[in-house]
Amino acid sequence: MTVFQAILIGLCHYVINSKYYILTQGQFVLGRPLVAGLVVGLIMGRPVEGVIIGANINLVYLGWTDVGGARSADPTVAGTLGTALALASNASVEEAVVLGTILGVVANFGYTLWMSVNSAFVPKMEAAAVKADWKAMKFWYIVPPQILFYLLYGLPITLACLYGAEPVANILGNLPAWVTRGFTAIAVTLPAVGICLILKSIMNRYTLPFFVIGYVLTIYYHVNMIVLAIFAVIVAVIAIFGVGIPARKGE
Repeated sequence: MTVFQAILIGLCHYVINSKYYILTQGQFVLGRPLVAGLVVGLIMGRPVEGVIIGANINLVYLGWTDVGGARSADPTVAGTLGTALALASNASVEEAVVLGTILGVVANFGYTLWMSVNSAFVPKMEAAAVKADWKAMKFWYIVPPQILFYLLYGLPITLACLYGAEPVANILGNLPAWVTRGFTAIAVTLPAVGICLILKSIMNRYTLPFFVIGYVLTIYYHVNMIVLAIFAVIVAVIAIFGVGIPARKGE
């Protein structure tokens, strides 16, 4: 990986996960490993492999939600850095899923640190508010937190891309067979957890039949996933806007 590519990946993650830029109104879209994997793949000249790795990592985070300051993991780091290191080290999809999951959990501590340090800027904003100094309020709200965010996320990701790929490749290349098999088992289990989480939040007596239909078409009739997704969107539009299926669970 070149220095330029590593810098771009670090900046890409910073923009995707930043709480300020308008682009990150789509944090829960742009920051999803599927999309982040595509972006990283384009930067590294391997977009197809980036999407494949990002999509598999994304399965783990299907039911992930960011509620206030409580977080269990950071899917944006899993998508950007996980995909970058997996591509640079030529890791398998199974290894990439495990790697992305580990990185997502570890990176969550950085988010907690960022939020904690940001609380130090609040008294500065309050003092500026008392003086009706709008420019000072805007400065303390935007500039220091964004600089800190880049130092905690963007810069470390750039450095990890530059110096982490070779150690990861060496570790993966020297793993015994039983560890590799364990990675495969974990990689199969983790997406199932993500799927169960998303099903728990959307499943009710109205949506259950659609899930069964999709399962049957995929498993027994081997319908292409893209065709099935298009069909599902059409059915969803008709069901919600045409028939009027209640959106809330239990109705």
